[in-house]
Amino acid sequence: MSTTHSLFHSFCARNNYESEARSDEEKALLIVRAHPITTLSWLLLGVLFAFIPFFFADFLGDLPLKQNQQLFIIIFWYALIYSYLLNKFYFWYFNLGVVTNQKIVDIDANNLLNTQTAATIINKVEEVNKKSLGLVGSFFDYGDIYVETAGENPNVEFLKVPHPSEIVKIINNNMRAHGSKRTN
Repeated sequence: MSTTHSLFHSFCARNNYESEARSDEEKALLIVRAHPITTLSWLLLGVLFAFIPFFFADFLGDLPLKQNQQLFIIIFWYALIYSYLLNKFYFWYFNLGVVTNQKIVDIDANNLLNTQTAATIINKVEEVNKKSLGLVGSFFDYGDIYVETAGENPNVEFLKVPHPSEIVKIINNNMRAHGSKRTN
């Protein structure tokens, strides 16, 4: 399998990655994040809010404020929009799913200082399920992947990822190759 990248690197198959936690014989088979089309809602909201000062410029001019105070309000408004968009981008970019030949890892960024990681060894995987996300999900080929594990091992989920059928196929092939208990 050759290296495959999709738009904004939301689906990277056969990617080489560096991590202090991985062993020398561990190879990354897949790195995924949410489909870029899922970012459209907050991007459009940011653009919509960016035009609000143009509609309220007359109202702002009627207030008993000095020109530098009006400028401060406008700059503050754009700083809020920028921080909103930067925050949303951070969560999109750093919520990752990694499939290696030895384990499956789900990295969720909860806030700027806190991440939550769930990992399971490929031999502990019981079942891999794909959930379609309606008409838009079918049209743009994205969905949710749920990896169920045995016992107290954490279940892993990849939400709104591109090419869910291909991800399930890669995980199932990896399970067969490494002697997992069940494959679908």
